[in-house]
Amino acid sequence: MGRKRNSNLGSTKVTPKRAGSRTPLVLLFVVSLLVRLAYLLQIRDNPTFAHPTADALLYNDRALDILGGDLLGQGIFFHSSPIYPLFLSANYLINGQSIFWTYCAQAAIDSGTVLLLWLLANRLFGRGTAWATAFLAAFYQAFLFFAGEMLEITLVLFAVTASVLLLVIAAEHSSKRTRLAVVSGVFLGLAALGKPNILATIPFLLAGWKWQRDQAWRLMVRPTLLFGIGVALVILPVTLRNLVVGDDLVLTSSNGGINFFIGHNDLANGIFRVGSNMEADLEGSSTLIAERALERELKPSQVSNYWFRQGIDFMSENPARELTLLGRKFLLVWNGYEIPNHFDLNFFERYSSVLRFTPVRFATAIPLAMAGLFLAWPRRRQLAIPLLFIASYLASVLLFFVTARYRLPAVPFLLVFSGYALMHFLRLLPGRWQDKAVPPRSMTRLLVGLVVGIVLVQLPMYKAENFYAAQHASIGSVYKNQGRFDEAVVEYQKAVELGPSAVLFRNSLGVCLLALDRAVEGEEAIRSALAIDPGYAPARRNISRILEERGDITGAIEEQKRAFSADPSNAAAGLNLGRLLSDQGSLSESESVLRTVLQNHPENSKALWNLAVLLGTGMNRPDEALIYVGQLQRVDPNHPRAGQLRAFLESNRKDR
Repeated sequence: MGRKRNSNLGSTKVTPKRAGSRTPLVLLFVVSLLVRLAYLLQIRDNPTFAHPTADALLYNDRALDILGGDLLGQGIFFHSSPIYPLFLSANYLINGQSIFWTYCAQAAIDSGTVLLLWLLANRLFGRGTAWATAFLAAFYQAFLFFAGEMLEITLVLFAVTASVLLLVIAAEHSSKRTRLAVVSGVFLGLAALGKPNILATIPFLLAGWKWQRDQAWRLMVRPTLLFGIGVALVILPVTLRNLVVGDDLVLTSSNGGINFFIGHNDLANGIFRVGSNMEADLEGSSTLIAERALERELKPSQVSNYWFRQGIDFMSENPARELTLLGRKFLLVWNGYEIPNHFDLNFFERYSSVLRFTPVRFATAIPLAMAGLFLAWPRRRQLAIPLLFIASYLASVLLFFVTARYRLPAVPFLLVFSGYALMHFLRLLPGRWQDKAVPPRSMTRLLVGLVVGIVLVQLPMYKAENFYAAQHASIGSVYKNQGRFDEAVVEYQKAVELGPSAVLFRNSLGVCLLALDRAVEGEEAIRSALAIDPGYAPARRNISRILEERGDITGAIEEQKRAFSADPSNAAAGLNLGRLLSDQGSLSESESVLRTVLQNHPENSKALWNLAVLLGTGMNRPDEALIYVGQLQRVDPNHPRAGQLRAFLESNRKDR
C-alpha cells in the first residue's frame, strides 16, 4: 500500500497545484513591478542616481564602448560580470541611454524573479506557501534596492532562480524531462557570469538531483553531461574571448585571486577591507604589487594566481586566525545587517519611504527561513536541490568575504522556506487560516528554528553608522565630478568625521578645497592624509602640484618622484614628473621616466608625444624621435600636431 500524502508536513513529495487562472500571477507581477517603480521614482533625485561610480561607472563606460562598435573590448575582464555591459548597451540602444528606464527594465526582471519563486514554492510546498513566498519576495528590501543599482545582481537572481526551478522540474519527472537540464545549465552559466563562485554549486546541484531521484550514479551521466553542456554554452565564449583578445586563459574574470586574498590576510575581518594603497584602484594596485613582488610583468591570470597563493600561505601559516575568521564570516552571512561594498541600502533608506518601511528584509526573513528549514528537514531528500544550493553557495562566500550583494543569490531560496514557515505560523491564528492543526513535533521545530534565526540576525556585529563614511564620500565624488565643489566639501567633511583614518577621504577633501581656492585648508587636508599613510601616492601628487604653483620646482619634483616610485603604473604621475624634470633641464632623467610610462602604457598618446618632443627638440635625436611619432600616429591617426612634428624632425634630419 502507498503512503498517505501530507502536503505540508509529511515526508513524501508534494504535488504542485496548477493555477486555474493566470490572472493572480499577472497581478502578482504587476504589484511587484509597481512597488519597484515607486522606489525608483523616489530615488530619482538621489545625487548618485544618474551618475554611476566605481563598478557601475566601469559597466556604463563599457556599455557605451559597445554602442560605439567595440563589441569585444580590450584586455581581460577584471570585474565579475562580462555580460552585464551587453545588457546595459541593449537598453541604452532602445531607451536613448536613459539610466531611469534601464532600472525600470531591471525592475521588470526582478518582478519576473518573484514569479519564478511562486512557481518554485508551489512545486515544493503547495499554493499557500507559494503566495507567502511571493509576498516576501515582492517586498524584500534588498531586491528593491539592487533593482535601482547599475550592477549585475538583479540579472543573477533571475538566472539562478530559473536554473534551480528548471532543475527541480527535470528531477521530478521522467527521463523525457532530462533535457531541461541543458536550459537549467544555461541559466546557471548566465548567473555565473555575474557571480563566478556560483560555479562551485554545480556538483552539489547534481548531487541534489541524484538524492532527490534516488537513482544510481550511472544514471547521472546523461543529466550531468546535459547540465554541463548548458553551462559551457555560456561560459566558454567568454573564456575564448579572453584568450583571443587578452592572450590569457581566464574563465570569466580575473578578480578571483585578489578577492580571495581580501578574505585571508592580516587585515581581514570578514568584509571588504584593503589597505589604502588599494582603495582607489583595486585592479591596478593589485597588479602592481604582484609584479613588484615577482619582478616581472604578469598576465591577469598570473596576478590572480599570485594573490590566491598569498591567501593560501596566510591560511597555512595562521590556522587559529583562519578558524576565527571562518567563524566570523559564518556569523556575518546570517547577520541581519546588510553589509555594503558599493552603496549602502541602510544609508539610502533616507531617500525612499518604500525602502524605509518595507517590513521584509534579511533581519525579518531569516528567522522565518530558519524555522522553515528546521520544519522541512524530514523532507530533505525531496528538497535536496534548493537545500544543497543554499549550503554550497553560502560556503563559497565564506572563501572570500561577506557583503549583502555576495550573499544575495541564496536569498530567493531562503525566502521559499520563509514562506513555508509563515504559512504554518498563520495556522496558529483563529479563523480561516486554521485549516489544520500543527503537530507538536512540527511546532517544536518551528520555534527552535525561529529562535536560532533571531539570535543569528541580532548578533551585534556592525552598526549602520560604521559604513556611512564611505557613502558620504561616494556622494562627494559625484559632486566633485560635476564641479559642485561646495557640496562635495560638505560630504567629504562628513566622511572624514565618520572615517578619520581613511586617507582617500582626506585627500579628496583637500582636492575640493583647492578647487575652491581654499589653499591652506586644502593642503592641510592632504597633508593629514600623508600623516596617516606617508606612501599614499595620490596625496604626494597633489602636494607636488601645490609646491609647483608656489614655484618650488625642486620640492614638486621630489614629491612626484615619491608618488611615481610608490605607483609606477600611474601614467599621470609619470607624465607630470617627466614634464617637471624636462623643465628643470634634467633631460636624461625625464627620458627615463617617460620610457617607464610607456613600458606600462605603450599606447599612451601623451607619453609618446612628450618623449618624441623631448628626444627631437630637447636632446637633438630626431631619428629616435621619429620612431615615437610613428607610434603616436598609429595610436592616434588624427593627432593634431603629430604631422607638424614629423615634418620638423625630418627637416632637422636632412640639415644634419
